[in-house]
Amino acid sequence: MATIAPLFIDLLRGVLTLFLLVLGAIAGRRLREVRSNGSFLVGFAVVAPLVFGTAGVIAGTLASMSVGSAAVLGAMAASASYIAAPAAVQTALPEANPAISLTAALAITFPFNLTMAFRFTSNSRAVWAERNGATSSGSRARPATCPAVRGNRASAP
Repeated sequence: MATIAPLFIDLLRGVLTLFLLVLGAIAGRRLREVRSNGSFLVGFAVVAPLVFGTAGVIAGTLASMSVGSAAVLGAMAASASYIAAPAAVQTALPEANPAISLTAALAITFPFNLTMAFRFTSNSRAVWAERNGATSSGSRARPATCPAVRGNRASAP
């Protein structure tokens, strides 16, 4: 590991810093355009994490995941990709305005996820589990129908 660290670990930090600096400069140049999309941008950046995070929690619950695993799946589904997505959007859609996606991801969605969305999606896991007969360990009270899930369950009822 020590022999490859200078190339893959140390160099990555510098390249990532330059990449984020370039994205910030691009977004800064087009920041005025964000104001024209303000209300829709804020609404989408707040509602989308709640919808996708809740869907992730429900999917984790249906897959008989533990409470923690379902909460992590919900957090991942609620999160914006703060590094990979802007680069992919810029490459796939060169006419798209990177200021809008970066502002939504970094200035609205990220703080909202940290302060409120993750708590909401974790609580939705508890509500969903209670209504659908899941136990506190995440196992469902009725037998799972998926053989892969059935084989991985630690304690079948």
